Amino acid sequence: MTELNESFTITGVDGSRKPFVTLGVLPLLVYLFFMLAAPLAILVVFSFWKADFFSVTRTFTLENYSRLATSPIFVSVLFKTLSSSLLASCIAVLIAYAMAYAIVFRLAVWGPRVLTLVMASLLSSYVVRLYALTTILGTNGILNKALIASGLVRAPLEFLLYGYPAIILTLIYVYLPIAILPIFASLQGIDRRLLEASRDLGCGPWRTFLRITLPLSARGLRTAFAFCFILAGSDYVAARLVGGMNGQMIGSIIADQFGGASNYPFGAALSVVLVAGFALVLSGCYIVERATAWMATRSFWRAFAIGEPKYSRLCAMGAGVVGHTHAIKARDGMASLSELP
Repeated sequence: MTELNESFTITGVDGSRKPFVTLGVLPLLVYLFFMLAAPLAILVVFSFWKADFFSVTRTFTLENYSRLATSPIFVSVLFKTLSSSLLASCIAVLIAYAMAYAIVFRLAVWGPRVLTLVMASLLSSYVVRLYALTTILGTNGILNKALIASGLVRAPLEFLLYGYPAIILTLIYVYLPIAILPIFASLQGIDRRLLEASRDLGCGPWRTFLRITLPLSARGLRTAFAFCFILAGSDYVAARLVGGMNGQMIGSIIADQFGGASNYPFGAALSVVLVAGFALVLSGCYIVERATAWMATRSFWRAFAIGEPKYSRLCAMGAGVVGHTHAIKARDGMASLSELP
């Protein structure tokens, strides 16, 4: 006799556990294989072939990667792409977290309505939103006219529309609603009793946020950052519309290689390097996050060992959060006793 539990394992009579893949997982695996693994494998294979006159020669070569590594232009554009998308993602996630926090904990009845307005921007076309942004940031746009009319500037600010600042601003504007969704979901799932127990045990709003709200919403933060970083780094439409001559992104070069240049192997090599850059940056962010958490834990326990007073309330909060249900019951019981004649 075997027993199937909720963790997708089979527990036998002898207590041994064996992995069990249900039929419900198979559609997901098939989808990931054909939509993610297979296209990536095709790109890797193409990157080792040689380009001929509007054709591809199936001859193994490292010429595409050597050309990419020895060309300072491609290396510079790749570095600017990753740095611009990283900066845009960080700013977008910070703004998205503030908006999601306000929607969940501060706006009450108006929260769902504000979320609906934020998500309504996703119903419009991506290109239409970019064109709308150009009418605001252009030299004859609304923003420049307002600045000139107020006397803050004498001439239009051209960097608002052309260059990497314009690209970063556009990426933040486009992918901000996408960053709000996972953060909103993570904040919505936080048990309010944890926050009540923290306040009952004497912790202020800032410490409650750092020790409870932020750690419990870290998964939504990571998801939002990954979404924004990958989408912003692979974007090429924003660079063409608001980048100008000085704002070039690696996505535009990849699109040109698969388009007018018809150099599929080199375009595939650029794509593989870009995907590797995504993986490297995301892995670095994860390592920094884990190292920061480890250092915070070490410093916390070191301060606790020497009896530093400023950590006493934090220790009490940690104990109270673990048993928050008992704390709430004790508070209710004391309130009922105080009402007795």
